Amino acid sequence: MNTTPPLVAFVGRAHMLHEALADALDEIAEVRFLPAGRPDPVGLLTWLRPDAIVVDDVEERDRLEPFARATDTPLLVIGGGSGGVVLFEHGEWTALAGVTARAESLRNIVVPRLFKRRDDPGGTVATERVVGGVPGRDA
Repeated sequence: MNTTPPLVAFVGRAHMLHEALADALDEIAEVRFLPAGRPDPVGLLTWLRPDAIVVDDVEERDRLEPFARATDTPLLVIGGGSGGVVLFEHGEWTALAGVTARAESLRNIVVPRLFKRRDDPGGTVATERVVGGVPGRDA
């Protein structure tokens, strides 16, 4: 039995949001901060093998999408879309209606994915499937 806690990679610029998410996931998962804009984030993520990725920088979103696609790792983007929260999962982008950048709100999206649950357990998060690209990304 694997007793190692799941790993969430937080790639971004907002240290305070990282710390709040780490507190919200305390005793559930380990959250590691990786500064945005560093060279070769994909190489680092390949080595770390996170169970989920949270990003607060849209440029990093674009850099990390191929890794998330290749490894089927959930990629949660804060500030994606029209400033909201979007999720890349199972090869598709989904805008998460009503989800904010509050740590508890993000926790509630990340936790079921850490434990391989694909459905929202409470049915409380409305989603909008996006066809043809990333919400908020210019074509």
